[in-house]
Amino acid sequence: MTPHQNIIIIAALLCASVAVQAANPTLITRLCGETSAPEACTRCIKSQPPPPKNEQDVVFSLLYCAYLDTQLLETDTKNAIDSESTDQTTRSALDQCNSLIINLISENGILKFKVRKKEYSQAKSDVDGYINNEIKGCSKLLGATGVKIPPKVFSGLFSMTSDYGITSQVLGLVH
Repeated sequence: MTPHQNIIIIAALLCASVAVQAANPTLITRLCGETSAPEACTRCIKSQPPPPKNEQDVVFSLLYCAYLDTQLLETDTKNAIDSESTDQTTRSALDQCNSLIINLISENGILKFKVRKKEYSQAKSDVDGYINNEIKGCSKLLGATGVKIPPKVFSGLFSMTSDYGITSQVLGLVH
């Protein structure tokens, strides 16, 4: 390959890279502006490469934020379970809650599959039904046992509730 051909290939790759990175800020503003937490929605989307070019990309970004927060919650819950300072009642409640959290990690993948197929209303229904029920189930379980919820677990449940709430709102806007 000649040096001239190398330069042409590099230039083409750079141009393609710039084209792929082109976000649609109007789309982000429109969709996030319709949610209950526009700043959190926008921050999530802008934190995920590559920038979204269409509605489907926006939903994928939101689902990825929810996935990351759910994984973090699962890790924080396991750490609390394994902590020597955690009493047996709290450990048992957290262990049951962690099973629900693990289910949510799997369900996130199912949601991505539905979004890939542009089954937005079905994905929204799943978030509003199954996902919310699992999150509420964990919160109710911890509340019913009267245990002191570890701060990272409490914060994680709040983040996950917010992530999926925003995702549901955006799913209701896309076509």
